[in-house]
Amino acid sequence: MTDPADNLVPSPVRADLQRLRDDVALQQETIATSLDRAAQDMAEGGVWEGPTAEIFGEEIEGRKTDVHRYADEVLAAVDAQLSVTPELIPLSDARAYRKMT
Repeated sequence: MTDPADNLVPSPVRADLQRLRDDVALQQETIATSLDRAAQDMAEGGVWEGPTAEIFGEEIEGRKTDVHRYADEVLAAVDAQLSVTPELIPLSDARAYRKMT
């Protein structure tokens, strides 16, 4: 007879990862575009001018590019983890995970 702790149950780790993915996906566009307006305003001029403004404009444009990339990378990282996380795990593992969270 098998130990009930060996029965397979839905993975709470996978469920948590799926909730995280859903949350990240909902916020991804907002995060990715958070610096777009400021970069656009600086590029168009008239907001702030001079050598320091030029440096700032270049910096914000670079950061804007980074934020777009990071927003995509976070979602990709969660997707990668989801792809290797089993849907079913032993009941004993699920219980151990729930005790940690």
